[in-house]
Amino acid sequence: MTPSRGRALLVRKLRSLEKYIDELEGTLPVALEEYLADGTVRRAVERLVQVLVECAADAGDLWLAETGLAAGESIRDIFEALHGGGVLDTTLRHRFTHDYSGLRNRIVHDYEELDNSVIWRSARQLVPDGRSLLAALIARVDALGSP
Repeated sequence: MTPSRGRALLVRKLRSLEKYIDELEGTLPVALEEYLADGTVRRAVERLVQVLVECAADAGDLWLAETGLAAGESIRDIFEALHGGGVLDTTLRHRFTHDYSGLRNRIVHDYEELDNSVIWRSARQLVPDGRSLLAALIARVDALGSP
């Protein structure tokens, strides 16, 4: 992939990430009781958590490729590499590599029955954490300059 094509794809992925974060924030009820009472909202939040984590990993993978850093094979590897590249601090590294990636896997692969209160709490934290990751990636893309 040519640098300008890779950069353009990365920018598009960052825009998608921002949209998913906004959508999750707008869909997620403030109160746990509201979340628990509405199955349609719960399913929408689960799907948004899934696609947000996948989009964050895709954007991270594209940034790593753009900068020549190795990403690894899995979503967790990508977030570890973002930590190694200075994009994620230790707290965000842990949340993305363990909490959010693990939750995404449980949602996608139906490993176990989902605890709706855990999903709600995780989704509420994913919004600001996703914004932090997005801001860090945007700053690094801007630092790369024009392709």
